[in-house]
Amino acid sequence: MTSPMKAFTVKTSIRATPERIWDLLTDAPGYIRWNNTVQKVDGKVAPRERVTVYPKINPGHASPVKVAGFNHLAEWSGPAACRSASSKGKGLSR
Repeated sequence: MTSPMKAFTVKTSIRATPERIWDLLTDAPGYIRWNNTVQKVDGKVAPRERVTVYPKINPGHASPVKVAGFNHLAEWSGPAACRSASSKGKGLSR
């Protein structure tokens, strides 16, 4: 018997330009300033790079993910994959 996959979703509202939002989403160490569900994020948020997320919900557990690409979303893949919306597709890919 396998246990169900854990998942969680985070939403926040940011009053900022799309460029500023993109800067926030691609600043891995800065996630702790605005995302209260993580203890730490290591790595570089860029296509084909790896990021490790340390969630507060599971202390001591590291969730490595690969940045699959940017297409109006920062797309993550891996055992703890999630997606970070980037202002609803307003041309934020860089």
